Amino acid sequence: YPSWWSWFGTTRGDDDNELVASGEATTDASGAFEWTFTPQPSATANLDGEPVFSFDLAAEVVDETGETRVAARTFRVGMVAWKADVWASSPWLTASAPVTATVAVATHDGVPVATKGTLKIYALIAPPQVVRAALPRNESGSSTSAWKGADAETPWDWKTWKQGACVQAVDLETDAKGRAATPLSLPAGAYRLAFSSQDPQGKSFRTLANICVFDTTGSAPLCVPDFFKIEKTHVPVGETIRFFWSSGYATGTCRIRATHN
Repeated sequence: YPSWWSWFGTTRGDDDNELVASGEATTDASGAFEWTFTPQPSATANLDGEPVFSFDLAAEVVDETGETRVAARTFRVGMVAWKADVWASSPWLTASAPVTATVAVATHDGVPVATKGTLKIYALIAPPQVVRAALPRNESGSSTSAWKGADAETPWDWKTWKQGACVQAVDLETDAKGRAATPLSLPAGAYRLAFSSQDPQGKSFRTLANICVFDTTGSAPLCVPDFFKIEKTHVPVGETIRFFWSSGYATGTCRIRATHN
């Protein structure tokens, strides 16, 4: 093999590919070489919302017979170096048992990161009354829904409710796998989990998740037309399947139909 490699990099985004670096390098005694470039966002990119950019790197060498060998890799770089996810352990979240919240932090290439951060739990503000989903628009083009509130465009969907007060805050530290978990004792209601931290450059990043804790006795129904949860989507033969349905109205009817495939 000759003592040089040619290399180039490209960035891909919503716009056309753009060559950001290219050239030749000389390998060392072990056949390796190093090169450095500073990733830059495309001039037409929207930098709002912490965008992430993909870069393609390819290195090629021509052997003594004239045959070309190529090695390539894609990596992701963001305006913030790390990303996070937060979720609840199960969709079956009842007020009678602690809710386990899990956080994961990693680079944009998926490499786990051990770091510290804060998990805050916010209560979501329910509308003053139950509002059914908007009906199809009539011939005049207006919706037949009577909802005039301004707190949420879709008050029948609890995930869109306005964020209220912080009811709990927990400092967390992710392990070598980038994970951290904590139990939360929450009464029935709708909540938003918000985990925040900082990357090595001191830039803040945040991730959100909505959860709903329900009371299986039905004494504290959610302020929505209907609410349905199932504990498990699959159960072995002979075991019990549990589901929960409630309505924010004073009275309501639930029709259950079981089919066998």
